[in-house]
Amino acid sequence: MKKLANTPAPDWWKEKPAYKIYYFREYSGILIAIWGLYWLWFIGAIIFSRIILAYFPDIDPVFKYILFIPLKYYFLFNCIGFIGAIIHTITWLGVMPEILPFNLSKKQRHLIFSLLILVWLGLSTLLFILLMNSLL
Repeated sequence: MKKLANTPAPDWWKEKPAYKIYYFREYSGILIAIWGLYWLWFIGAIIFSRIILAYFPDIDPVFKYILFIPLKYYFLFNCIGFIGAIIHTITWLGVMPEILPFNLSKKQRHLIFSLLILVWLGLSTLLFILLMNSLL
């Protein structure tokens, strides 16, 4: 195997702020993955408990509590997922003006970023209102 003439230093990503933001965004995906795994486990526990309770209605209350242990971690895991999603979304929307196929001034890039954030917040609010109305 041929050795590279210019091998990058182990801390090459610390040279520019854009590289740091890229890694920060990628690591925020780990928080979102933890949140997703929690929800898969939570949904599985609910389905499993429904099946068990259908066949054994007089089950021990301790067993019922064990099946719903995720409820006490509900707030914690939702905070982790929410923080990860916010970080990931804001950094992703911050990259969008940079990858456009034409040159923009710094002011125009900031304007596009601001508009993307406003659209994201507007759509999130609309979805929240629609979900709340459908649940009530």
